Amino acid sequence: MKIINLALAATFAFGAFASPIAEPATSGNPSIALRSVLEDRATCVATSDCSWGYAGKCEQFCRVLGYKFKKMEKCDFLNRKRCCCKR
Repeated sequence: MKIINLALAATFAFGAFASPIAEPATSGNPSIALRSVLEDRATCVATSDCSWGYAGKCEQFCRVLGYKFKKMEKCDFLNRKRCCCKR
């Protein structure tokens, strides 16, 4: 019983120390940060749909369309991503 309680306490302590720390905002004005995200997204010539299956396949996706791979973007809270291609 004591071993189980000790293991349970260690699990909770590890979870507390391993949790991510909130990072301060990079800009005092959130609209500037939002504007840079929107401008960066506007430079994407072609984007794929949101999926978990594009890991490592964005270069091929953009090459088929005749563009170059730029970056991967997050789509939603489910950690799905989409490819962003440039000219």
